[in-house]
Amino acid sequence: MTRLDQLLARQILGNGPGVSIGVIHKGNIVYAGTAGRAQVNTREKISLRTRFRMASVSKQFTAMGVLLLEEEGKLKLTDPLSQFFPEFRTELSLHITLQHLLTHTSGIRDYEELMDSTWHRQILDEDVVKLLQDQTQTYFKAGTQFRYSNSGFCLLAMVVQRVSGQAYGKFMKERLFLPLGLKETFVYEAGKAYPHRALGYTVTDEGNTQESDQSLTSATRGDGCVYTSLADYFR
Repeated sequence: MTRLDQLLARQILGNGPGVSIGVIHKGNIVYAGTAGRAQVNTREKISLRTRFRMASVSKQFTAMGVLLLEEEGKLKLTDPLSQFFPEFRTELSLHITLQHLLTHTSGIRDYEELMDSTWHRQILDEDVVKLLQDQTQTYFKAGTQFRYSNSGFCLLAMVVQRVSGQAYGKFMKERLFLPLGLKETFVYEAGKAYPHRALGYTVTDEGNTQESDQSLTSATRGDGCVYTSLADYFR
């Protein structure tokens, strides 16, 4: 048993939510370990096939989707948003390009700030477009500053859809995941069942574990909805 195995055994309760850990050194897999449950209620153990939400690591896949379309000549990174979102106000759409979105230099508003207290369902990328379409103000002039932007990558996912004519998840599967041999990787869609999916949990003030897998902002696709397994992540 390695020191990492011993650490996992000490820190992760066998019947509670757990982790999957991989270590690569100079291109070689030197450690792969799992501990705990993927879903506490079903008692499914975490394995190399357990699929975890990658959160913002998903953004690199969205970016690659845009670059594939650029390679095919279907868009240019210098294209303004007006080319893809005719519903946007010109103050926003004429001066922000795909390059600005990709590099977090657009200054576009965060959709979390535009959601009001009446929002009662999970927000989708299509909703982000609607929240932004009437905006005339940005945090700064495009290209002059850096500000991390989830909104920008939701828009990029919509660009992938509108340009390719395919749903974002289907495009990612056919053009990226399957060609790369990522058989356990998918784009999450609310309401669908996915085998071997790890759920998210939190610990209450009383020390109890409770499921907290989804929130109002955890179903947007372009900025954080890719799931993958440790086996696929090694690839």
